[in-house]
Amino acid sequence: MPDKTTSRPDHHTDDGFRNPYPTWRDHGFRDMMKWTFSRKPDIPETYELPWIENDLSFLNASDSSVSYTWIGHATFLIEIRGTTILTDPFFSDRASPVQWAGPKRMVPPAITLEDLPPIDYVVISHNHYDHLDFKSVQYLSDQGSHFIVPLKMDRWFKKHGMDKVTALDWWDSFSVGELTFHATPSQHFCARTPFDQREVLWASWIIESTDHTCYFAGDTGYFPGFQEIGGRFTSIDVALLPIGAYEPRWFMQPVHLNPHDAVQALGDLGAKKAIAMHWGTIKLTDEAMDEPPRLLRKEIENAGISSDRFVVFAHGETRVIMGGGWNTITGDSTDRKLRRFSLP
Repeated sequence: MPDKTTSRPDHHTDDGFRNPYPTWRDHGFRDMMKWTFSRKPDIPETYELPWIENDLSFLNASDSSVSYTWIGHATFLIEIRGTTILTDPFFSDRASPVQWAGPKRMVPPAITLEDLPPIDYVVISHNHYDHLDFKSVQYLSDQGSHFIVPLKMDRWFKKHGMDKVTALDWWDSFSVGELTFHATPSQHFCARTPFDQREVLWASWIIESTDHTCYFAGDTGYFPGFQEIGGRFTSIDVALLPIGAYEPRWFMQPVHLNPHDAVQALGDLGAKKAIAMHWGTIKLTDEAMDEPPRLLRKEIENAGISSDRFVVFAHGETRVIMGGGWNTITGDSTDRKLRRFSLP
């Protein structure tokens, strides 16, 4: 717990950072072992998931639109009036410090690193391997991308020769041109090894332009911070919200939203629209890979929310904000195709 006699923020401690919210529960090694060796539910080995072959012609064209492309997991390509932004780039086969072991993705990136248009800015929510992938950020650094990261994470980037990086604490901002990046709270944690727990900060992000505001949740459990963020930023156009990696609930609830939580978070934020993410790409937890969007549809109906307000993209899908609505740009075809994938 922080020393209340100091003026430092509640999420700062003597040796790093903490979650200051009453919704937080810190699971220790014993809980991890309990989950690891618990009986797992039977789930399918093969799935048919929506996929779109994006021919990149729209993404490579310079225009004045605002568009979102889901590459997979928490990786989005956002284009705002000709500026390109990538979120939590994860393009490797495994979420692991090595590529011969560790969680392996079921669905490949819908767009490869090499096929991306030049990326101006990369926002990182936290340093877990499925959100901060060394191979991906190294490539992007070589291409000249500027990284926007939570407090103290810049040390890791600079250690690896990536000096074009800006680190922010919660509620701090960084402006460049017509864009402002605001670091906002999230309820999660950071670690790359068993020995660096919470040494660097985790965050969600507000990306604000003159006429468009995006909220990127990164990884988070449901917490009072959503209401605080919505209170400070009252004109969020699009919220990118995770809906997967939530079972077993007794273990995952503090760190990951489920579809019910995601719908509640949307209401707290007051965002005009939301896009689902963090599902159907890599098996991290115990639910079936195609369960999150099915549960989300039920939660949307129960909450009386329009299906056009909280949408689920196909891998590779691009949508443009036009007149307050969505316009789908898919390259070769406007039709989604179901593509078969099997668990590794």
